[in-house]
Parts: sequence; structure tokens; C-alpha cells
Amino acid sequence: MSDSTSVVSSSSSSSLTTLTFNSMIHMISIKLTSSNYLLWRSQIQPLLQCQDLFSHVDGTMGLSSSNTLVTNAQRRSDQSVMSLLLSSVTEEVLSEVIGLSTTREVWSALVTPLVFNTMSNSVNHQHHPTGASISSIIQP
Repeated sequence: MSDSTSVVSSSSSSSLTTLTFNSMIHMISIKLTSSNYLLWRSQIQPLLQCQDLFSHVDGTMGLSSSNTLVTNAQRRSDQSVMSLLLSSVTEEVLSEVIGLSTTREVWSALVTPLVFNTMSNSVNHQHHPTGASISSIIQP
């Protein structure tokens, strides 16, 4: 995508500021690894929410391979969000989501194994605990 291409949810155009894809990529300073899911999520989730794109992650967009009512604009929007997610992960993590076709599938494949690995690393390295339950962390 070019610098001037905007990623806008096809279901809503009420964002105060619609950022370009290129701008959003540069706002993600921490790439997802096998041990930093909570840090990565703390930067990507608010970015997607403020751009009205989190519906691709939480499943409310309704994209699936069996849904024939999805428009081309919705698919393009989802692929743009998926590209943003994929550009914000390391090669190690990227290898875990090869072949997935929607943003929701990618997010779901990343969440559980990485959350447990991050939580395990926090305990093993005596990091400050988040105080959050596992179920609240893995929810999109």
C-alpha cells in the first residue's frame, strides 16, 4: 500500500482521524516475539480500536471462509488489517500463522500460546505481575 492509502473499516467511517497504513506501521515500535505478547498487545489494540478496525480481530466483522455475504471492501479491509498485524511480528512468530486467511484467524492463532509463554516468562524472571486473569488477557 502507498503512503496515501487509508485503512478504513467498511462498517464505520466515524474515526476522528483515519491514519494511513504506512503511518500505522510506524506507530508499532515493538515487534511481537514469543515472550512479549502483553507489551505488543498494549500498543496494537488501542491503535486498531481508535481506527475502528478492532472488529476484524474480535470477530464482529463476521469474516470467515464460509460467509458468502462478505463484500469485497470488507475483505480488502480485513487483508489490510492482517497485513498490519503480520508486519508487526518477528519471523519466528510469522511462521506460526502462515496460511491463515483472516485477521481473526491470525489473532486467534497468536493469542493463547504467546500469552502463556509471556506469563511464564514473567513468573520465571520475577517481572511485575499484571494482576489480570488469563481469560481477560486472551480476550480480544
